[in-house]
Amino acid sequence: MAGPKILRGPHPLRGLKVITLSPRIAMQIGVNYMDRGVLVLRVPKRDVFSRKWRWQVHDIIQELNDTSILTVSDLERKLSNSGRLWRIKFKRRGKSYTVRFGNK
Repeated sequence: MAGPKILRGPHPLRGLKVITLSPRIAMQIGVNYMDRGVLVLRVPKRDVFSRKWRWQVHDIIQELNDTSILTVSDLERKLSNSGRLWRIKFKRRGKSYTVRFGNK
């Protein structure tokens, strides 16, 4: 499994430090070991774009535009092909949320 990565580009996840969530990492941070997705490790304090969306450490990004996200590579690939509309499903403290950014 690849290590942590900082997301780059003009999208609502820019600047986040993320890693693919594995069962081992899930157990270490106290979330369900069956959860899959991309775990937020750090939200940059000085990046207005990332802070605006209020991402939090340990958010788990699970879908982008109705496509399951299992790895950081999946997320990067989907972000690069998403245009200017993003519908992101993520889990925070055991609850699922869906947020929408951009214009049609």
